[in-house]
Amino acid sequence: MNKTLITGLFVYPGKVGGAEIYFNNLLAGFLRNKSEDQIHLLLNRNLIDQYDPIVNQFSIDFIDVKQNRVLYDSTLPFIHSPIKKFPVVFSPNYVTTLANLTGSRSYVTTIHDLQYQHFPQFFSAKKRKWQYFAHINTLKACKKVICISEFVRDDICKVYGEKYRDKLEVIHNPIDFSKLDKPAKGGKFAYDFPYVLSVAAHYP
Repeated sequence: MNKTLITGLFVYPGKVGGAEIYFNNLLAGFLRNKSEDQIHLLLNRNLIDQYDPIVNQFSIDFIDVKQNRVLYDSTLPFIHSPIKKFPVVFSPNYVTTLANLTGSRSYVTTIHDLQYQHFPQFFSAKKRKWQYFAHINTLKACKKVICISEFVRDDICKVYGEKYRDKLEVIHNPIDFSKLDKPAKGGKFAYDFPYVLSVAAHYP
């Protein structure tokens, strides 16, 4: 397995929402599968005391993020020279470096949804333009783009074109079941009706 650099620069502990939980649960899965020696994290030094403690079980590089975090993920090869050591760079949150002309490494990025397309009223015009540009760059630059469901993969193809389907890989979100209610006596959960846990943003 190649060494992989995972950028967590997008994480703003306690404020990013579902993408942060996705990031932490991925790390927990890597630990369970004893992959920690192959995973290297890139984190914001200014937030080191706020990250989930799970990050401390991995090797970490730090960057002092002083402006918009997206700028750093977009320009990684220019601002973080150690990236050259990693043949695989994984971004768990839709932004892929703009330096896609460097073919020496493979980029993998997760696109969680196309909310800005379906609920534009919750996004400024500037944010919508940025997300469209970021998604197109990701689809062009990445070797693989992870989608969290078949629906998201089909949605991406519908909005951006079928030509990207072959590089879209469906991998469902990692879920930490340890935080759910413990089964009651007899093996049943605390509620006597079926339920689904949904981690969502503050808008509909």
